[in-house]
Formats: sequence, structure tokens, C-alpha cells
Amino acid sequence: MRFSFNLTQKGLVLVAVPLIFETVLVALLFPMIQEANQNARLEAHARSVIAEANHLHTCIFKLIEGRVAGRIKDGSLYISDLDANLNELSKAEAKLDELVSDSPSKKVIVGKIKQLDQAALQALQQYPEGGEVTAVSLFRLANARRQVEAALDALELKFKDFEREVRNSIPVTSGVQQRFQQTRLLIILGFVGNIAASCAMAVFFSRSIVSRLMVIDENFRRLAAKEKLVDPLRGGDEIASLDLTFHSTADTLARLDREKQEFISIISHDLRTPLSSLLGVAVLFAEHAFGKLTSGGVTQLNAASASLSKLNDIITDLLDLDKVASGMASFMTETIEVSQLVQEGLQSVAVEARSRSIAISNSGIGAGIAGDQFRLQQVVNKILQCVVRQASTGSTIKIVCETSQDFITLNFVGEIPSSGCGLFQRYLEQPSGNDIAAGNADIATVLSLSLCRAIVLAHRGGIGVSNPAEGRTAVWFRLPLQRGAN
Repeated sequence: MRFSFNLTQKGLVLVAVPLIFETVLVALLFPMIQEANQNARLEAHARSVIAEANHLHTCIFKLIEGRVAGRIKDGSLYISDLDANLNELSKAEAKLDELVSDSPSKKVIVGKIKQLDQAALQALQQYPEGGEVTAVSLFRLANARRQVEAALDALELKFKDFEREVRNSIPVTSGVQQRFQQTRLLIILGFVGNIAASCAMAVFFSRSIVSRLMVIDENFRRLAAKEKLVDPLRGGDEIASLDLTFHSTADTLARLDREKQEFISIISHDLRTPLSSLLGVAVLFAEHAFGKLTSGGVTQLNAASASLSKLNDIITDLLDLDKVASGMASFMTETIEVSQLVQEGLQSVAVEARSRSIAISNSGIGAGIAGDQFRLQQVVNKILQCVVRQASTGSTIKIVCETSQDFITLNFVGEIPSSGCGLFQRYLEQPSGNDIAAGNADIATVLSLSLCRAIVLAHRGGIGVSNPAEGRTAVWFRLPLQRGAN
């Protein structure tokens, strides 16, 4: 059975598996730890009981020793310690009763020990007082000694029974060691299992998320290179959905590209060819190949020729823009003098500038650049044409060349109204086709500026608009400087 998880569920799996594993490990270790603590408490309690029993044993023998010494030698030093020993004996018996209060069997033995204590003390009462040694006193001394020794022997046996009983309550060493080995083995297995679970989660994460994201990244690269995409990912998670959307978008882009190429093909063959024929016919009419035209016919012919030329320029710019933007255009790299580009550009706009009384001057133009001369000449000509058309009538346009360490910048500065300045900004810095669709911009101007931008960027340069002075607008483009050029 194959399971399908989304990213949220996979995230929960990554978090839940180690958590469950740790919970199970703690659940297994907890009773072992509790048992170990219980055993430690039992052992500590047993040792305390044994120590207190030994203390009681010591107190009894000190008391007997003091009693015997005091009776026989009548020493005041020994007699003075009897009360202290009796008090210590009472405390030891009370403490031992408290320690064995939770064990009935131990309480029975402690009760027997206390009885034997009293029997030993009563036997001590039979010791004769110190004085003259006679046969009777020696007999009484021997009899009392036998009674005390018998009481002490019984007390010693009872102490051994009690110690044996207490030690039996201590967990067996072999069982404790076995439990310790089991706990240590479980900890080692848990550590190894935790590492294995982490590795398994890493593999799961890599296969289910990272590798799938890498497929999408590879599809981005292939889409940019116009290569075939990797087959769609399987599954029902968000990554598979994203990949499906990406494939759908790529298919749409491919369809639009095909439609664009069909449109370009229509323009190139079905529109440009008859347009060229019409331009040729207009030239023949202008040369009176079909007879002399009237003045009205000449006017109409000139208007038709201008419209046909403009339409031909639009089609040419559209085809060139498509080639440059798609990377299909070839560029010839050669050394070009900027002054030559400017002079030819001035010639291309001389008639139009004269008709609008616009003066054009240039200064500081003497550097060389590397690039395709035909394409860069297109840039200069079209920028000059656009600036002349947008500049105020009777104004002055100044062409200024600025050279830095690595670049050369050509500025076309003129008095351009805000509407014209906005047009340059939209299509040189933020190109958009919205104004064309809305009918707010001349398609010839838009195509010219878009083509200039594409050519300059293809030469690893830059293009834009600035305002160097009040009421003045500079349209500029920048290209890498040719090393060694003046």
C-alpha cells in the first residue's frame, strides 16, 4: 500500500517519529529507574538498621562490662557510666523500633532482642558485691557468670538472626547487576535506535521533499534553456501540485511562444512581402514610371509612402526585437568610434529636427567602444529620433559623452515635457505593454525604445532616464569601454 502525504503531514511525521521513539524509550526506562531507586532505598534502610543494631549490641556490652567491673572492683569510675549506658541503650532500642516499624518479622526479632537485653541485665543482678573472697562468693560469682554468658550467647544468636533477616531484605546483587545490565543495554539500543531513526527521517526528508524540490529547480533551468521538462512528480502533496502547475504554466508559455512565432512568421512573410511590393510601386509612381501625377496625386502618394515606410519600420523593429530578446540575433564584435555613430545618427534626424527648429550639438565624443556597429547604430538613431519627436519645438538637444574607468555613457539631453519623460521611463527602465494595449502610446515609439533597451542589455550595458537640470531630461545608455581607445 502506497501512502500519500502532504507537506503538513510529512512535517508531523518528521516531528512525531523521534518523539514517539523517545516516549517509548522513556516508558521502558522509567520502571527500571523506579526499581533501581527502590532497591537503593531498601539497601540504605537495611544498612541503617544493621548499623543501629550494631550500636545496640555495643551499648549492651558496654553496660554489661560496666556492671561487671563495678560489682567486682567497686570502681566509682565504672559505676558513674552505668546511667549513661542505660540511657544510650534506651535510645538505641527506640531508634531500632522506629526503623523496623514497617516489617512485622523484624519487629518480632527486635522484641526478642529487647527481652534478652532485660534477661542479661537481670543476670547481672546476681553478681556478688565486691569484698572478701570466700568459697560461697566464688560459687555465686561462677553461677552469675554462667547466667550472663548464657544470656549473652542467646543475645548474640538473636543479633545474627536479625542481621540475616535484614540482609535478606536487600535485593540480591546478581539481580541488581542483571537489572543494571538490562538498563545499560536498553540505553545503548535506544541511542543506536535514535541515530537510526534520525537517519531514516533524513532519508525520508531528502526523498520526499528535497529531491522533489530539486526536480522543480531543474525544471526551471530547463524552461529557461527551452529544454524538455522532467516528467511530472507523483503524489498528492503541495510539491506535486506546484510541479503540476509549473508544467501547466510551461505548456501555456510554449503555446504562447508558438503562437508568437506564427504571428512573427505571418508578419515576416504574409505582411512584409506585399508591403515591400507596395513600397516599390510607390517608388515607381514617384519616378513617373506610369505617367506624371497631378499635384494632388503627388500629395497622396507622399502620404501613402510615409505610412508604408512607418509600417515597414514597425515590422522591422518587431522582427529585430524578437530576435534580440530570444537570443537568436548574432552580434559582430568590433571597435567602433562613438563619434561615427553620433554623426550618422545626426544625419538620420536632420530633416525632422530642421522641420521642428530643433538644434543639436555634441561635445566630448572621442572614445571607442566594442560591439556590433549595425545594432549600436540602430540604438543611436532610434534614441535621437524619439528625443527629437518628444522635445519641445524650437529647443536645443545636446549630446554629451562621459567616460569613466570601465564605461562610456552617451547622454541625449533636451527639453522634454513630462509626458515624454514618462514614456522614456516606462519603456527604458520598466518596460510594459499596457500602454500599447490601452492605446495610450505610439507603437512605433514603444518598439523603438524596447529594441534599444534589448540591444544595450545584450552588450552588457545599461539604459535609462535622468533629470540633470530643471526642465531638462537626459536619455542615456552606457556600454563597456574599449581598452586602449582614445
